[in-house]
Amino acid sequence: GLLNIRFLGTGAAEGIPSLGCTCQRCRLARKEGGINVRKQVVHFTDSSYELSDLHRYIAKEADLVIFHTPTFETNRNHLSVQNVISLVKDSSSKQAIITHINHNNLSHAELVERVEPWGITVAYDGLTMEV
Repeated sequence: GLLNIRFLGTGAAEGIPSLGCTCQRCRLARKEGGINVRKQVVHFTDSSYELSDLHRYIAKEADLVIFHTPTFETNRNHLSVQNVISLVKDSSSKQAIITHINHNNLSHAELVERVEPWGITVAYDGLTMEV
């Protein structure tokens, strides 16, 4: 039979239009939209609980930010769900997802209840997101 291939993430890491860029391609993408725009997805893997100014800047305008949050309570080893809630409150990112949830965290249902008011999605196996 035929093979169907779906391309996802066809832009460079910074997305198009690139934040703050005024080149012809970025200006055209802002003007025309549609397939000229490439989305920006940021994935913070195993991040420290103290995000740098650079991390905050990168996440600020992203279309989707994925955070590893093994625990709900703040700890010194990893970003926590509480850290992400604080970051999302101060951010203009359009979508946030938490993942990498371990046995020291709340249950899926409890996490959903706690983060849903902030527009944060709790990932699970098989989740599909549109960006």
